[in-house]
Amino acid sequence: MKKTITTTLCLLFTAALFAGCSSNEENYEQKSYTADPSEITALEIDVKNRKIEMEPSADGQIHIHYSESSKEFYELTTQDGNTLVMSSGSNKEWKDYIGGTASADSRTIYLQLPVNGLASLELTTSNEDITLPALHFSDSVSVSVNKGNIEFDALDVEKAINFEVKDGSVTGTIVGGYDDYVISCAVKKGNSTLPKNKEGGNKMLTVKVNNGNEGVRFVTE
Repeated sequence: MKKTITTTLCLLFTAALFAGCSSNEENYEQKSYTADPSEITALEIDVKNRKIEMEPSADGQIHIHYSESSKEFYELTTQDGNTLVMSSGSNKEWKDYIGGTASADSRTIYLQLPVNGLASLELTTSNEDITLPALHFSDSVSVSVNKGNIEFDALDVEKAINFEVKDGSVTGTIVGGYDDYVISCAVKKGNSTLPKNKEGGNKMLTVKVNNGNEGVRFVTE
C-alpha cells in the first residue's frame, strides 16, 4: 500500500512539473538585419539547431531574417572591418527543454544575398539543412552541418569550397569544369562521385562526409 501511494505521488508530481513547464511557452519575435555589401564582404554564421535558407537579394543588399525569444537569441557583430558574424545564444534552463521545440519557421534563418557581392561565406549548424542557391563568391565558401544535409545549385566560387557533413549528404552542382579543381574527398559509410584525391586545377574542393552520400556535379554557366 505504501509503495502504491509513493508511486502515485511521484506520478502526480511529474505531471504537475510537465504541465508547469509546457505552459511556459516562448514568444518568438521576427527580426531583420540589413547590411551593405560595399561595407560587408564576408559573412559567418555559427548556430545550432537552425535551418539556413538562402535566395538572391532583389535589391543587392544583404538581408538576414530570423526569430528571437527571451531565451533564444542571436548576436551580430562586425569583425576585421568587413566580416559580419552571427552566432546563436541561449539562457535556457533544463526545464525549458521540456514540452517540445519552437516552430520550424522560428528555427529558420533566411538569407538574401547579392548574387555577386560577397567574397566569402562560412556557415555552421546542426540538426537542420543548409540550402544554397546560384550565387557567386570571389573567394571561398565553407559549410559544416552535423545531422543535416547540404544542398546547392550552380554554386560559383573562384578559389575554394569546403563541405563537411556528419549524418547527412552533400549534393548539388558547382559552376566550372572537373579539371578546374584540386579535389580532396573523404566519404565514410556512403556513396561518392568524386575521387579521393585529384591534382591539377586552380581551385580547391574539399568534401568530408561521415555516414552519408556525396553527389557533387560540375556544370557550365
